Amino acid sequence: MKTFAYLLIFFVSLNTVFAQDSLQLNTVAFPTNLNIHIEHVYDNRETKELGEVERIAGEKSQLYLSGGVEQAIQEFMDVSLPKSDTSTPVFINVKHLEVQLAQTGVEELTARVYIRLIFFVKHNAQEIQLLEIGHYEDQLFSFSNTSTLHQTHEQRIRAALEYCVVSLMKEPSIQNTLHELNTIERDAPIVNHKITLLEQKPILTKWFNLLTFKKSYSQYYEGWEISYTGFADSDKDFIIPFEFSYGQSKTKSGLVKKEGYSSIDTYVFGAGANGYIKLTPGVYVDLGVSVPIGVEILRDLNNKQSENFLIGIGASQGIKIIPWKDFGLVFGASVFEQVQSSKVFKKDIGFEFEIGVNF
Repeated sequence: MKTFAYLLIFFVSLNTVFAQDSLQLNTVAFPTNLNIHIEHVYDNRETKELGEVERIAGEKSQLYLSGGVEQAIQEFMDVSLPKSDTSTPVFINVKHLEVQLAQTGVEELTARVYIRLIFFVKHNAQEIQLLEIGHYEDQLFSFSNTSTLHQTHEQRIRAALEYCVVSLMKEPSIQNTLHELNTIERDAPIVNHKITLLEQKPILTKWFNLLTFKKSYSQYYEGWEISYTGFADSDKDFIIPFEFSYGQSKTKSGLVKKEGYSSIDTYVFGAGANGYIKLTPGVYVDLGVSVPIGVEILRDLNNKQSENFLIGIGASQGIKIIPWKDFGLVFGASVFEQVQSSKVFKKDIGFEFEIGVNF
């Protein structure tokens, strides 16, 4: 029995260690107008994997380039920039190469490749930097179209590499430097016209899906609401989530009878323009404006029923707490004010408590 347990632990550990996926970088040629070749590629990244991906079964694995980054990029460059007797040797320092995937909308995924390269040449035992470039390649996918997503990571890596080489070709000062290398004396100094082109894009952040239940108590009503909220987390920006809700409420019996009714019930769908301000990780100020639309059911003291179309506008101010980033409970509390087209209670104010799950 102990032997079986040890074997089980061994194979589980083995699966964890070898939970890796590799991408084969296709060597597809692209047009160039520079008489250069890539002499060597140096992988100077701190983290050698491309990123973490999720398999079909749900487990996560590390993504690598087949053969390693140095070999894969070298073979890719050799096709479009072949070595010749007259070509200038150029070296590449890979500072960053990462594959990212994140949910960026309710039904949307963003797949991204970020690359940062330094192109340089060697002259008189010195390294002369030609270009430092950082570039993003993004592609959007719907949740219904993710079957081929994994294979497209390789296409974005190739597109990013091609973009970097094309940028190298477009800079006149770089072409002048390459020309000097081929014409000046071996020991003569050369002017370094290094160029830096680093793109900036927002970080792909964690997407939260919240399914919550709210219990509300106001001046005239008691009710409940079920809502879905989706948003992309941000440490700096004002967060605008997508939100949709359905709720019911019933008037307090003592108050409604004074107005000549035995009961008043409301059934509303809501959508709004909420906004979150992140205070600390997992804690948000919740500011909202909502437009509830629904129906008001009124029963008079003779139990005669009538209906009234209900529309309103409301505001809320509160706090939302999401203690666990990946999965767990959600808590919230807020106060709200509302104006609506009710036949009886046209203005209301109250507070609500919220509990739900983050998934």
